[in-house]
Amino acid sequence: MPATVARKSVVAKKNRFLAKEVRTAMKEVSIASKAKEKAIKEKMKATIVAERTSRALTKARHSLKRSIAFSKLAKADGLRMIAKAEEELRAARIKRRMKTAKEKAALKAIADAKKATLKKERTATKAIRASGSVHPFMLFIQHNARFDPRSGESWKALSDDQKQVYRDQAKNNLITRNATKQKMKASKTRYGIFVSNHFPALYAQSKKAHKSHLDAFKAASAAVSKLYQKSKPGKS
Repeated sequence: MPATVARKSVVAKKNRFLAKEVRTAMKEVSIASKAKEKAIKEKMKATIVAERTSRALTKARHSLKRSIAFSKLAKADGLRMIAKAEEELRAARIKRRMKTAKEKAALKAIADAKKATLKKERTATKAIRASGSVHPFMLFIQHNARFDPRSGESWKALSDDQKQVYRDQAKNNLITRNATKQKMKASKTRYGIFVSNHFPALYAQSKKAHKSHLDAFKAASAAVSKLYQKSKPGKS
């Protein structure tokens, strides 16, 4: 009886020990399983983070490439715009120089025309004066060495035959003067005479309406031409 009890006690102790060992083993298995699950989760999390980082890096690389490409395009566009602006500036300078040259040429042409007109007028005046006086009394004075306050009395003291010499000379001078005037008028064309009579007034009006002398000259020339066309016979 006591041996049976002792055996039972030993078996019970052994069973308790085995049960304790099983619980310990199961606990260790559970801890290991949890650690494994945690490691798997950490690994999955690290994988997700790595994938996200990789995608972010790829996106950043693409964005950088696009930025570089856009920067190159922007730089090329900027260079083209600068080149175009410089070309327009050069063209504007050339145009301004040409306009200035045209204005100078127009002013020179106007000045030359004025000089030529004055020269013609002076030549005409000299030619008319060269024909001599058309008044007998003035011819009588001119034949004297200097003007004498008593020339009037001297003229009255001349006989009719003596006065007739001066009258004939004055008449011949008048014929010569009229012939000279007719010759000068004939040398001008109808359009030239028309321009001489109307251009100065039209040019003065054009200078008030235009800042540029060239534009004023062009406008006045066009106005004279148009007015001349209207003044022709058969034109209304």
